Amino acid sequence: MNLTKNNPYTNWQETRKIGRWKFSIAYGISFGLFIFFFNLLHFLFTSTDLITFLFTIEFLLISILGCIFVYYTLMWWIQERLYQKRKK
Repeated sequence: MNLTKNNPYTNWQETRKIGRWKFSIAYGISFGLFIFFFNLLHFLFTSTDLITFLFTIEFLLISILGCIFVYYTLMWWIQERLYQKRKK
């Protein structure tokens, strides 16, 4: 299959130039902050405890690290496999 500009995998060809870890860190931090923001809003409207606020700080670290090392590393692997199949 020939990769052209109209092909959605052309974007992946450009993305893979930055590398697996830069991809995981850049997108993982942004997605982790996105998840943290909405969970913070949930905690603010449903709880008034100081302990809950301390758990949100812990959740910030867990959500960012989880997105980096689990979600986006898995997404890299899936996208790479799809790219290699379409490339043949």
